[in-house]
Amino acid sequence: MALHEYESAIAAFQKNISIRDNPVTMYNMACAYARLGQKEKAIEWLAKADDKKLPTFIDITADDDLASLRV
Repeated sequence: MALHEYESAIAAFQKNISIRDNPVTMYNMACAYARLGQKEKAIEWLAKADDKKLPTFIDITADDDLASLRV
């Protein structure tokens, strides 16, 4: 999300998720919400992604998009 158009990204992710429960898309949704400072929604989408078996190659501890959630 290098263009910083997080609201547009969220709308696209929501459309994708309505078609297919993709955990990577849910993870990206969490990242967008985290970048917008909406921590509760970011955590909610991280939990949904985890419930759907987020692939192990995604390292949430190193993702800069989620930096606002680390305190």
